[in-house]
Amino acid sequence: MLAGDTDGYVSYTGTQFTGILGMEVTEEWKDRQKIFDYVQKQWNEQFEATWLEPFGFNNTYSIAVRRDFAEERGLQVMSDLRGVSDSMTLAMDTVFRDRPGDGFEDMNKAYGLSWRRPVIMEYGLIYRATRSGDVDAAVAYSTDGRISAMDLVPLIDDLNVFPPYDCSLVIKTEVLERYPQIPEILAPLIGNIDDETMSYYNQLADVHRQEVDDVAQQMVDELSK
Repeated sequence: MLAGDTDGYVSYTGTQFTGILGMEVTEEWKDRQKIFDYVQKQWNEQFEATWLEPFGFNNTYSIAVRRDFAEERGLQVMSDLRGVSDSMTLAMDTVFRDRPGDGFEDMNKAYGLSWRRPVIMEYGLIYRATRSGDVDAAVAYSTDGRISAMDLVPLIDDLNVFPPYDCSLVIKTEVLERYPQIPEILAPLIGNIDDETMSYYNQLADVHRQEVDDVAQQMVDELSK
């Protein structure tokens, strides 16, 4: 975007908060609105870009396990993994493994976890590996449709280690000034796509293999009614 190759893109507040802005996730920074306001202000000042209001869903990290596994071990929240994780294999991608601020090392430190075997694999494979029992748990995205489709249980981040990951369109301010109708065009989507809705449409694409363009059009049509 800064190089002029694109006028804007869809991103997540938590990604930019800990990544581009290099902020630490402390107790002070747990509020969704506060993080959005901070990211919006910094983007405006540093990059002359504007964050539009969020679409509504929070695509944060989650540890997902098989339902029978969770029931057998009484797992409901991530703190329940303490004293259990050292006998478990955990699948994750390289992004989470290397992520500063709220990645693998920070999660383990906050919850006091150690794992029998961390497994690095392509993100798209971790759900199938968890369902089949090849691994015991996976670092998942909370709105991924494969969680419910494969009857996995996402454990609640009860210590709020992960910051909010509200999804928004960030766009060059000059482009927004040139085309002020953009927020009005997007208005039917703003604040109307909750976690459950996003998970449903993700499932259509990732599980039922519908074309992404068709799924997106269906979402727009239904939310614009």
